[in-house]
Amino acid sequence: MRVGDLVLVLVLLITFRVWIGLDMLKSDGDESGTGGYDFVVSIKGREVHRARLLSSDAVQHVTIPLDDPFDSEVVLEIANGRLRVLPMTLELCPKQVCCHFSSPISKPGQVIVCVPQEMIIRIEGDHHHSYDVLVG
Repeated sequence: MRVGDLVLVLVLLITFRVWIGLDMLKSDGDESGTGGYDFVVSIKGREVHRARLLSSDAVQHVTIPLDDPFDSEVVLEIANGRLRVLPMTLELCPKQVCCHFSSPISKPGQVIVCVPQEMIIRIEGDHHHSYDVLVG
């Protein structure tokens, strides 16, 4: 391997490293400029709500009607681009795992599950820029 080859390989490695670093500095939002991902609420396997998870400072509450004879509702809170389930009555969710023990979600692939209500809340979107680990 000659010196010119070594310099070329070194320049390519530095360029790749800088490109990856700049790519990671981009915002976690989608690239369309709308400022967020979609969140989807499914109850008993059926999609009941879909909306944009915006990253604004304002706190927003979304009410999801449940499929039960008592006309119960679940309230989701969105703040700073993060979504969480507000506490429900013990009759609806006896252990309150989805309310008290789940962290707010904000990135594609993250999920909150309420087993008693058979409810799944997930964040959808293109997450090819979300890195778990970068080695090198």
